[in-house]
Amino acid sequence: MKGIPEKLNDVIIKNDVDLHRFSEGVRNQVEGLLIIAQNEICGAIAATDVLGVEMTEWRMQRYAALNRRISNILKTEYNIIAKGADSLFKDFAQTIAEGTPTMLNAAVGVNIFGSVTLTEELLESLVTKNTVQGRIIGDWWASQSEDAIARLQALMNKVSQECAVGLIKGESITAMISAVRGTRASAAKGTLETPGALAVSKREATALVRTSVMQIAQDVRQKIYEANADVLKGYQWCATLDTRTTQICRALDGKEWALSGEPIGHSIVFPGPPPVHFQCRSTLIPLTKSFLELQDEGNLPEDAIEQLAKLSAGVRASMGGPVPNVTYSEWLKGQSEEVQLDVLGKSRYSLWRKGKISTFDDLVNQTGRALTLEQLRKRMQGEE
Repeated sequence: MKGIPEKLNDVIIKNDVDLHRFSEGVRNQVEGLLIIAQNEICGAIAATDVLGVEMTEWRMQRYAALNRRISNILKTEYNIIAKGADSLFKDFAQTIAEGTPTMLNAAVGVNIFGSVTLTEELLESLVTKNTVQGRIIGDWWASQSEDAIARLQALMNKVSQECAVGLIKGESITAMISAVRGTRASAAKGTLETPGALAVSKREATALVRTSVMQIAQDVRQKIYEANADVLKGYQWCATLDTRTTQICRALDGKEWALSGEPIGHSIVFPGPPPVHFQCRSTLIPLTKSFLELQDEGNLPEDAIEQLAKLSAGVRASMGGPVPNVTYSEWLKGQSEEVQLDVLGKSRYSLWRKGKISTFDDLVNQTGRALTLEQLRKRMQGEE
């Protein structure tokens, strides 16, 4: 029978998989807005026909107007993305705050974790003042907008110059639109696939969405852990779900800290909750006090202590112990078939059982399995 530390580890990792599925849904929304921007830009290029006139002052005016139009399109769409993300992430933070204690209590089998209330001011701070690598999320979206504008304008300059000197054959407008949208590989023409001008923007947006989701979730969990100091002694860093574990996450994996941030059994300063880098999948697993400590301190209601006392001796003895340090593949193999199916999805589960997928990226990939916020809420509350 699994002990309490392992049960808490299981429920946090499983929830983190759901968070990645939720971020996949947000990523789809953001990418949809970037595709709208891409289509509007292509329409503006076709309407302006900046290369259809001689290199005169008139053409330069057209070119400047087109650049302004592209800049406005991108700024508008990125502003929509940022505002939409703010609103969605506030609801997301509330969902994590409400669902986490329920989820942890279900894992323990006894209601020992209390909830926290997120005020409107705290929600605002968690979402709009949250930082990723030292910069608030809103600044990252603004930076991505500026980078996208610069990349597109550089690309258009390049295509314009190539058209002018005859390096691109055929219609110049078609060439410029193809450069923005990208082209598919053609065996008949002997051409390779070329990514569109916003391909980098899509990748950057994906990284920011995934990192933002985990940042907000971890910060809310941190507040829940701190509010449950009567139950918890600290937390343990877990890099089980980290795909390409960085040097810093490798160094932190398995380390424990008291809720105060004091290192337990080592001297590494607590860096704050994950993520510590873009697309970081590390997480913190809460460590309960021992059963005897909970019993002696008398902070829990008597009925909670009585219910804990009814747990098997082995389960009670596990309280206060460390979380097992396992790889994702090892963790997955130790789960029930129901959990394996839920985490992997039916088709990927079938391939995994047949030994046709085994790499970490294949196992954690949640493409096509997006969760809405309501679905995430229901799963955290045990309603589905």
